[in-house]
Amino acid sequence: MPVYLLHCKSCDHKYETLYYKGLKLPDKWVCSRCESKDVVQVSERPHPIEEEKHGGGSCKCCF
Repeated sequence: MPVYLLHCKSCDHKYETLYYKGLKLPDKWVCSRCESKDVVQVSERPHPIEEEKHGGGSCKCCF
């Protein structure tokens, strides 16, 4: 389950969201603060439990 860092250009809000692996990403992200659709994806990282330093494998809380 990747973690996405998003940035709203309308209100300058930066926030993270989880998204289930294998699902189609939304065409437009929506800001969790002002509900604007002027949001860009800044980065993507694996869920902390799925990272190699935690032993890899599937996340026990999200399967």
